[in-house]
Amino acid sequence: MNASVRFASVFLLAIPCVLLGYFGLLTANATQQGGALVPATASTPPSQPPVPSKGKEKKRDATIPIPIVVWEAPKNGQPAWLQRSVEDELSIKMEQAIRDRLNQRLDVSFTAQPLSAAMKFFSQELKIPILIDDKALEEENVTQDEPITFKLDNARAINAIELILRPLQLTYIVGNEVMTITSKKTAANITKHYDLSTIFPDNILSGEIVELIEEMVASDEWQVSGGVSKLRMFGSILVVNAPEETHLAIAELLRAIANQPKSNMKPRIMRKICINPLWVAWVAWVAARFRIMPLGFTPHL
Repeated sequence: MNASVRFASVFLLAIPCVLLGYFGLLTANATQQGGALVPATASTPPSQPPVPSKGKEKKRDATIPIPIVVWEAPKNGQPAWLQRSVEDELSIKMEQAIRDRLNQRLDVSFTAQPLSAAMKFFSQELKIPILIDDKALEEENVTQDEPITFKLDNARAINAIELILRPLQLTYIVGNEVMTITSKKTAANITKHYDLSTIFPDNILSGEIVELIEEMVASDEWQVSGGVSKLRMFGSILVVNAPEETHLAIAELLRAIANQPKSNMKPRIMRKICINPLWVAWVAWVAARFRIMPLGFTPHL
């Protein structure tokens, strides 16, 4: 084989190899969506959410990512209907003050005292209003006269209250500028939202966040596990319907995630390189046409 023919054959082999590498890189940076590869760009339309079924929901498949949508943090100049009123701001501050006082440490000691007397003790010591929802207590066959025996020194008030209420299947709500003792069933109706655009630049990890919360934060309370608590993503907003103590655990988890370096957040994305069979056939044809064989390979004709 002369030099010109060899050069032409090598050139013909190089063309599909370059194309293979180029398109391979493009497909490696695409996300897999329903068996097809969709480029990971902000203009990609979001996939339609599945229609929720009645009863126990199916577990999400976090290994199949959704198209990337870049999020923008909230900016100034919002319309009036998006801004809180002065009264709303005051109510939020008062409720936050209640939560702050619940972190105070107390020496707690009750011996067969009524539940109402125990809650009055916390109300006076912490200087916060505490109400007892009698109707919710009836659902759990509990009354305000339920005897409480409990002792714990130098305890956070909120921890002591939770330990007292847990055996009675009760919990608490901080809302409407008061703390209310109620049943877990009633407390599950509290809805709060968390703007994840303050933590993540896009939605690439939103599916994993939902899965992480459902598996690690009160895992038996969520609908996917047969419970009544729910959470959904809408844009960058995580909407959660769960008890107050579950909200506290979610906020603690999100704070821990926000405090880690951004480089530690590695999305779990399936990547795939497509090899076109026509390219393989082209390489095989050129090799056979010009008798280009791998080193050390001698065909037996």
